Amino acid sequence: MINNVIILILLAFTTGIIVKYTDDIEDLKKKKQRWLKICLGFLYGLLLFLVVYLYPFMAPLWVGTVIGMLVYGRIDALSHYAGIAVFLSLFLIFIGFQLNNLYLLGLFVLVNIGEEYINDMFDKGKIKNKILSKIVSVRPLLEITTFIIAAFTGIWMMWFGLLSFDLGYILIGRLEK
Repeated sequence: MINNVIILILLAFTTGIIVKYTDDIEDLKKKKQRWLKICLGFLYGLLLFLVVYLYPFMAPLWVGTVIGMLVYGRIDALSHYAGIAVFLSLFLIFIGFQLNNLYLLGLFVLVNIGEEYINDMFDKGKIKNKILSKIVSVRPLLEITTFIIAAFTGIWMMWFGLLSFDLGYILIGRLEK
């Protein structure tokens, strides 16, 4: 059991690092690094799939988050198109959807869209509360929702997986600054 937790934490943490690093490279908008962007996208797409393949309970969270990002228009760069295409293609080919997970998938899609919307409100200056702005900047709704689901289902590894991903993502963001 402990080995499974450690593997999930390491895979999710590494995926978070690669996704954020890919974001940072995309922000540089250098055409010379096109091959690197695509390779990083493929790599994180494979890692997302590997997490879902090894830990099927992560599927609604990962797929719901990806769908939410697609619906909200956050997937807007070549590397992310590559990563999402690899992840969703492998997911649909090797796993597919089980009906018992669709309600959680829908919940994660809605939470992700809501979180992106709220974050946009702060980014555009429509809400100016500094304390709330700091809270919203770490995007806590998905973590809170996952924590509540873990508490109800007893599947704490789902929350540890998300937390690990976010820690990797945030770590690279902090190092970038």
